[in-house]
Amino acid sequence: MEYNIHRKMNETEENYYRNKRKLEETFDILSNEKYRFFRHLDQLAHQLQIISRKGHYDPLPPSTAYRYLEQAKHEGQQTIQHASHTLEH
Repeated sequence: MEYNIHRKMNETEENYYRNKRKLEETFDILSNEKYRFFRHLDQLAHQLQIISRKGHYDPLPPSTAYRYLEQAKHEGQQTIQHASHTLEH
């Protein structure tokens, strides 16, 4: 009986650490995706500035460009939060 209890405790501890490692790896992946997403947003903002300076088209008002970037940023954050919430449950 004592052996079974000890075995189950070991199994439970192993499961705990295995799940903990999986969560940490998943959060690392999410963190990297978040970083790449924000870096991509920064690159888009920079490209938008270059294009508007060159006059390839009628430049967007800065407030409109900023609003587009903020919307994309907000959508990215919601996606990351949703993924994190899904992984937690």
